[in-house]
Amino acid sequence: AYSYFRNGYSLRVPDYRLSSYDKKGEKIVELYQYGKDRVEKKNISRENPKVVQELMPLLKKGITFSY
Repeated sequence: AYSYFRNGYSLRVPDYRLSSYDKKGEKIVELYQYGKDRVEKKNISRENPKVVQELMPLLKKGITFSY
């Protein structure tokens, strides 16, 4: 499932949510694992670069417009 917010995009798959957005000109990527962090407190993108690499093409595929 895809969602759009302010100046960013999110992809929700069964185990993860990947978000990408711009904050003051800096690209931010966030990854949360739902089985361990249902309230999305810990961004695990840096610890899981392979998951980010797998999901990023799917996220980009779902971006149908730009801010």
